[in-house]
Amino acid sequence: MKKHVSSELKNKSLDLVFRINEYINQNQDIKIILNGIIKIIKDFYLFDVLILYLWDSGTKKLIPDNSSEGDYQKEFNPGEGLAGTVFHNKEIITSQNVVSHIKYKEVINASGKEYLNYLGIPILLQSNCMGVMEIWNGKEKPISETQIEIVRIVCSRISGLLEVREILDKFDPSKSEGESASHYGFPLSKGIAMGNSFIIPEMMQNEYIEMDVSTDIDVEGEKERLAKGFSRAIQEMEILIKNIKNKKRLSESDINIFKVHLLILQDETFLDDVKQMIDSKKLKAEVCLSEYIENKAQKLKQMDDSYFRDRAYDFLDIGHRIILMMQSQDPIGNLFLSLPDNSIIIAEYISPAILVSLEKSKIKGIVIEKGGRSSHTAILAQALNIPAVSELEGINHLIPPDTSVLVDGNHGIVIVNPEEKTIINYQNDIKKEEYIRTVFEHKIRGQIRNRQKINIAANISFMHDIKWTRKYGIPSVGLFRSEFFFMRFNSWPSVKDQMAVYKELAESFPGGVTIRLLDVGADKKLPYIQHKREENPLLGLRSVRFLLKNPDLLYSQLFALMSVFSMHSNIRILLPMVTTCEEMELVKSKIQKIRGELKLKSTPDLGAMIEVPSILYQIKDMAKVADFFSIGTNDLVQYLLAVDRESITVGDLYSGFQPPVVNMLYRLNRELVKTGKNVNVCGELSGNPSGALCLIALGYSSLSIYPARAPIIKYLCSLLDKTLLTRVQEKILKLKDKASIQRFLMETLIDLDPIFAEIE
Repeated sequence: MKKHVSSELKNKSLDLVFRINEYINQNQDIKIILNGIIKIIKDFYLFDVLILYLWDSGTKKLIPDNSSEGDYQKEFNPGEGLAGTVFHNKEIITSQNVVSHIKYKEVINASGKEYLNYLGIPILLQSNCMGVMEIWNGKEKPISETQIEIVRIVCSRISGLLEVREILDKFDPSKSEGESASHYGFPLSKGIAMGNSFIIPEMMQNEYIEMDVSTDIDVEGEKERLAKGFSRAIQEMEILIKNIKNKKRLSESDINIFKVHLLILQDETFLDDVKQMIDSKKLKAEVCLSEYIENKAQKLKQMDDSYFRDRAYDFLDIGHRIILMMQSQDPIGNLFLSLPDNSIIIAEYISPAILVSLEKSKIKGIVIEKGGRSSHTAILAQALNIPAVSELEGINHLIPPDTSVLVDGNHGIVIVNPEEKTIINYQNDIKKEEYIRTVFEHKIRGQIRNRQKINIAANISFMHDIKWTRKYGIPSVGLFRSEFFFMRFNSWPSVKDQMAVYKELAESFPGGVTIRLLDVGADKKLPYIQHKREENPLLGLRSVRFLLKNPDLLYSQLFALMSVFSMHSNIRILLPMVTTCEEMELVKSKIQKIRGELKLKSTPDLGAMIEVPSILYQIKDMAKVADFFSIGTNDLVQYLLAVDRESITVGDLYSGFQPPVVNMLYRLNRELVKTGKNVNVCGELSGNPSGALCLIALGYSSLSIYPARAPIIKYLCSLLDKTLLTRVQEKILKLKDKASIQRFLMETLIDLDPIFAEIE
């Protein structure tokens, strides 16, 4: 009976934690949040007095926050009184007769009431104490162990809020002290970096190129200079491609970016057009080339499609490169900048060619004014694992050379001359991330048994991800997103280019590779294909619908895949966002046609990606044409709930833990099991502990996740048994709201191992 009461009290107290979490999520002003938290805790437990002290770095004292109420001493020094002692020692103090404590100091005007029951809890952020929460109760109201534990959890949440407030204050340029300043941009590549600024003007800014507009020129001489500039630029690009191949710094698909630049340089029409301008305008080669490039770039910049806008910067890079070749006397291959160690690259724009030509080990971060999320610079920064921030207007003029800079690629923040406290906070975040990753890597080392035999495969977007799969021993790819490979080109890649990537994948993963056919449309578009404007692109021409409307492109990809399949039989083909059986049959007929052309004895397995709810009612028929199934929870949740997952206004409704989603996934699995076909889940839901626990409990035994999450999910799988999974399944199918489902899953994870609380 006692155990039952304890469990009931625990659940009731956890309700308090979730009420506070919901209150925090519904408000933005931190002062309002702190006031609300104090009131919720006090009313919930009926505490007599609750005081929140915050550390003031200016006065070096603990000062009561405005959230607190009552007549009490206004401030404490570290080590002074109970609050100061809690702060100094960073340890909880509890007492049922506090007046006898050696550090007792009357702080409350008791008005005859005896406040003998005391609780003081430090508000800790890693090793830093940011404040103290004090609770005082009358002698008839002792403070229970459960209350202490719950208040400790709340204090941990408050520490995160205080950190946010501190960072926001520091990040506000109007509040920056001395030379410290902060800038907000767009996060291009995740990670945190600290180093010294290195300004790169060459090839990026016209003001650094000599532009003589004199009309007294030798026309033939200028055309000859132009031709030599083209020739040297071609030679330099060939050397660059050779160097990065030899050093194996990028995958073959990444190198194709520079091959495309080389093809543009080798296009004789390009050179001839500029020569004609020199003939007609009688101006210097640099002036004519700049005008020609600028006209081309402006047309691209004015296009609605972000992919085309990003290509404008590639074109500008080629033009600037030619001009530098005309004006530079340096030997070919010696035109790259020499970087000091720990460099933060600052530029208006940095081209892919410049980025890979620099010594990667010396680049800590990138800060640029121009370059979108689909730009080659963004793709390469991610591939090279370099934190990057863009969309910072005039940034190359705002940051002096050789200045201390902190780049937060997670949130798109750049801090110039960061203060020591800011650096320490970021260093603590980095250490915490590294510690948690190390803990999980250690836990799976030697491997604990995967008792439920859950298959873990990898989701791959870039060839760079292969190194993580090798590190964590993932033998197969459950999803290769081929569209990201196609986005690296300025025109449709040849069958040969495609085969090189598919072959590399097949050879890298003996356990098998599932390659999803081109999934474009909606928010993913190719720069060299005219995508029609639609009122609602999420429900329009995308995925398999796009492929069937563009049979030549579909044929090209299928031909490349099946050519590699003739040598490596571990390739499977996945069809994105299937809506009808007819779509599967049409693609299958094209595969059979190519089979005849290539004289193959067999064909790759063809799978259907379940991303629309209507498939639930076609499973039996779909299984007649599909060899396997893959569930894409990202879009499935979106379409089931009719919520755009990118929406700011209704995004809170988007969740894989909504009861209708959980129940549909359960029903879907039951129907799929009847088919006897292999089923894999490859959406984001499978990559976090709560989501993975939910899916495994619902009956799914194959998950495809981002490789870096493998240690976490592998460790979780080692802890699960049939009894636990049955209990989880029964519970989550009965719960009526997403908060209850999330809370139950989190409680289960923490019971398995408290380390899971650190990553959810």
